[in-house]
Amino acid sequence: MSADDTFMCPGCATTLQIPAQLYVEREIQESGAPFIKIGSDDAPRGRTMPCPRCGYAIPLEHILRRPKPGSWISDILGCAVMMGILGAIILFFSKSC
Repeated sequence: MSADDTFMCPGCATTLQIPAQLYVEREIQESGAPFIKIGSDDAPRGRTMPCPRCGYAIPLEHILRRPKPGSWISDILGCAVMMGILGAIILFFSKSC
């Protein structure tokens, strides 16, 4: 099970696995490809899925939304590394002149 196949319950922070139908629907939405859905729509927009642990009603839109890679911590670390490199370059060239 990869991190893409899971999501957290907002109510109790339990890690849950995405149901197969919602996983396929998310992949189709992200690809932007046209598709034909055969049969009834078992997961229409606006519905919720209860958490098996706490019973919290999790909106399907929350489940279908894939988290963005990285986080604010990685942004800060990347910025600090770039500032360090820039500072080292400036320091190097200011001493050699």
